[in-house]
Amino acid sequence: MNWFSRPRATRRKVAFTALTALAVVMGLGLLSACAFAQVPTGEKVVAVEIDGLKTIPQETVMEVVKVKVGDTLTEDAVRADMQAISDLGLFFNVSARFHPDLGGIRLVYEVVENPKVKSIAFKGNEAVSTDKLDLLMSIKPGEILNVKKLNGDLERILKYYYNEGYSARISDVNVSEQGDVTIVLEELRISDVRVEGNTKTKEYVIRRQITVKPGELLNVNKLRDDQRRLVNLGIFESVDIKLDPDEAKTGYIVTYVVKEAKTGSAAFGAGWSSAEGFIGYIEVAEDNFLGRQQRVNINWQFGGGQNSYELGFYDPWLDNQRTSLGLSLYSRTSRVDRNWDSESYQLIGESDTPDKVRYSEQRKGGSVSVGRPLNANTRASLSLRIDAAKLVPLPAEGEEQPVWAWAPGKDPSGETRSLTLSVVNDTRDYYMNPTSGSLKQVSVEMAGGILGGDYTFGKYQAAGSVYREVFRNQVLALHVATGLSTGTLPPQEQYRIGGAESLRGYDYGEFYGDKMVLANAEYRFQIIKGLQGVVFVDTGGTWLKGESMDLADLSTGAGAGVRIDTPIGMLRIDYGVGKRGGQVYFSFGQMF
Repeated sequence: MNWFSRPRATRRKVAFTALTALAVVMGLGLLSACAFAQVPTGEKVVAVEIDGLKTIPQETVMEVVKVKVGDTLTEDAVRADMQAISDLGLFFNVSARFHPDLGGIRLVYEVVENPKVKSIAFKGNEAVSTDKLDLLMSIKPGEILNVKKLNGDLERILKYYYNEGYSARISDVNVSEQGDVTIVLEELRISDVRVEGNTKTKEYVIRRQITVKPGELLNVNKLRDDQRRLVNLGIFESVDIKLDPDEAKTGYIVTYVVKEAKTGSAAFGAGWSSAEGFIGYIEVAEDNFLGRQQRVNINWQFGGGQNSYELGFYDPWLDNQRTSLGLSLYSRTSRVDRNWDSESYQLIGESDTPDKVRYSEQRKGGSVSVGRPLNANTRASLSLRIDAAKLVPLPAEGEEQPVWAWAPGKDPSGETRSLTLSVVNDTRDYYMNPTSGSLKQVSVEMAGGILGGDYTFGKYQAAGSVYREVFRNQVLALHVATGLSTGTLPPQEQYRIGGAESLRGYDYGEFYGDKMVLANAEYRFQIIKGLQGVVFVDTGGTWLKGESMDLADLSTGAGAGVRIDTPIGMLRIDYGVGKRGGQVYFSFGQMF
């Protein structure tokens, strides 16, 4: 029986074994038994009496009796009255007697009251404490046992188990003649845990994400958490969970059924614009290298003044302490346009003072990072980075040679050596397309000092994203980020915003500075399966050293886009409108 399916289907409810009718066994027999002699139908009723009451008021019973003095006696009417009296839940036995009397029949309903509740005890409860079960009971010691209320209490107990994620059933309810009530619970357990469907992925990669163990109580919430973790690995097309009763019928065999995704990909993208000319990229990646969930990627971006290569490797689980290891090597060349700054630049040719300068930013370097979890949702990492940058002046459009040079002592070319400590708290339900939860990050990067290099500075960043499903398949996503710095940041280390990954409606890296603020809001809605629509608003700004962070300087963009599921991931297409018009952006995955 498959009670689970991948992401959205995890909302299915899991059925529990429940008792719809309960027979409470006593030493004397079954509660609420009904019996009567042959009904003298057609006779006139001259009196209706209740016999056997000790503590229950007669009015309580007479309120449900429908046969009245003067009625013509029928079997159906007597049966209905006896059932109504029984349904009060207060009597162990109900019977009817018929006595001839002057002018007709005297009808006597004879009852045997349930005992007073002396005590209430539970057996077999491990997942839920006895104190909590006591609070769920409406019947209390000292009152007459009411079977109707007791059945309601039992349903309430099973519902509480269900809400807590446990599977349980009530195997017995015993009431002694003295009024001692004993409720016996059977909490279902996991008898075995199995994995199916993996042909490439090593089984230990799957099992290290599974927290449930044979012998422990079956908890649906834990199974769903396991399922989410497996989905978030990004290497499975689907993850289902089967629950099958074991041979003894006392527990379940839990089977995680995975369908492996195509984790190897070769992606190519290209475009053209009047400003940048032909641009494109090629990426070859494997997200499940050797079936070990390791990622290896090679990326080449070209055109528009850019020519960049990058090689990366990431192992999320290096040892028993869940240590992660990341390696990156890169060579990046990009064209940068900056506003003219008389302190940093000088003219070397015949030209009016330009509004902007253009230079080639050539960077080579790499990084190594290690990380470990602090708790279930929080992870810390430490990264060492070495980056050698050379910034070479370029001619402006229409010129053959550069007409400017760096001012003496202002050439920012040099090497950065830095160490970054970051902490990430992630409670998103699904990493690729979250519908609930949050992602919070803080980082501190320190360059220079004992690390050496040509620059000494500090960068301090914080960011947070939250996700809320406001309607079915409609999600409100919010993101804020800020960055500060100390020391002097060289141009290649300054904060940059603008473009597909930060501030849509503007050029990539159009805004730069030593301080930064960014905010994004998206409303995401499903159009059809595999196609999502988005409307968004972005706002942000940067400030150079010495400038005050005035929110009046913020730039804002807005627009709409689509997200398309493809074999190589989610394709993102956005159209953003800024102060100077609109731009189209192509990328992969959600922006945040």
